[in-house]
Amino acid sequence: MNSPRFKFIARIVCCFIMCLSVNTFGDSIKPKDSADSHQIKRPSMTVRAVRTKRQLIQAWLYGQGTARSISREYLLFETDGKVEWIKKGPDGNELREGDAVYGPKNGEDEGELIARLDDRQQLAQLRITQDQVKEARKQLEVAKANLMKAQAEARLSDKDLERRQELAKMQTVAQSELEKFEAKADVSKANVIAAEANVDAAEIKIQSSEAQVAKAELELEHTRIYAPNDGIIAYLNIKQGMYLGSGSINTSSEDSLLQSVPIVLIDPKQFEVRIELPVFQGKFITVGQPAYLTTDSGDSTAKEIDIVAQAHAIGKVFSVTPSVTPGGRAMLIKVRTETGADRILDGLFVSCWIEVARDPNAVVLPFNALIHRAQQTYVYVVDPKTNRVAQRSIQTGIWGLASVQVMKGVKEGEIVVTEGRRDLTDDAQVTLLLADEREK
Repeated sequence: MNSPRFKFIARIVCCFIMCLSVNTFGDSIKPKDSADSHQIKRPSMTVRAVRTKRQLIQAWLYGQGTARSISREYLLFETDGKVEWIKKGPDGNELREGDAVYGPKNGEDEGELIARLDDRQQLAQLRITQDQVKEARKQLEVAKANLMKAQAEARLSDKDLERRQELAKMQTVAQSELEKFEAKADVSKANVIAAEANVDAAEIKIQSSEAQVAKAELELEHTRIYAPNDGIIAYLNIKQGMYLGSGSINTSSEDSLLQSVPIVLIDPKQFEVRIELPVFQGKFITVGQPAYLTTDSGDSTAKEIDIVAQAHAIGKVFSVTPSVTPGGRAMLIKVRTETGADRILDGLFVSCWIEVARDPNAVVLPFNALIHRAQQTYVYVVDPKTNRVAQRSIQTGIWGLASVQVMKGVKEGEIVVTEGRRDLTDDAQVTLLLADEREK
């Protein structure tokens, strides 16, 4: 039993027994919850959320353009010449921009005379043509008198011829005498025809002379500028003594035209703004949609409530072009003001917001509540009883400037995560901070 081999085996057995005893003792002192010590319990995440509610939502399209008066007249002389006269302003001083002028009243053909060129040549030509008309009318009277005389002589010749013809039947008049009266009657008829031709010629001459008068009057009118309607002078580019020639007006651009045309007259009661929008936006525009104009530089991220509150003028879409502009590849939209025109100036660069859709009773969410994955839109909805979140797919409607309408997936009053959503998973535990509640 004391052999070396036996001792070696005995040592191995003792070591095994000691290890078994240590394990058994360790099990007896291990805490009761040690079985779960390897399961890591994740702490809940703190998130911010909002409670969905019903409110007005509007979809907007934004553009910019220049406001121009709808009633806008470019007044110019239609002939060359030197400016001889310009009307006085309301205060008796020289006419200036901002002064009012007045159009035709009570059936008048012309409005107020604003300016006139040197018209002495045109007046002289008018007098000549008027004298020609008077002379032609006198000639017509003479021609008519001659016609009446020729007609009387023709009637007398006819009666003489009839008597001679009766006597010729009785063979009391020689044939030669009868032929003499027949020739006289023929001459009388020819005289009537000639007199009638003279009357026709006199009438034609009168018509021609009157046409010359009308032409002279038109040439005289070309030396003058009349107010076609009531309005305000927006640009006055002439002074007394200035010579205006055929090349005085520069039509290369609108600005050049405004600076070179003699007078620009506007009616500031209504303005039109032309806006170019990309085709993908322009297709949502229809005639009659409300538009809000501001005279500042504009902000395409403005809050919806600010658009209406801060608008300087309100109008509607007047027209939508059915084609695409050749250069800009855009659609031309025309907006006309309905109120607030007194806060707009002609030529002012304005910002325009067009309301293309609205729902006054929509369930809305802010943009920062949305998650986009695989062409789907999701949100995390919080169960207030368990403070756990559920991922839901939603269907959106109108997209406003800061919020979106939810058509399906979320109901009014439900709580939706807005901050912290990126790190969430379905059924995650959260600590909730509502946007309208103070952190605790």
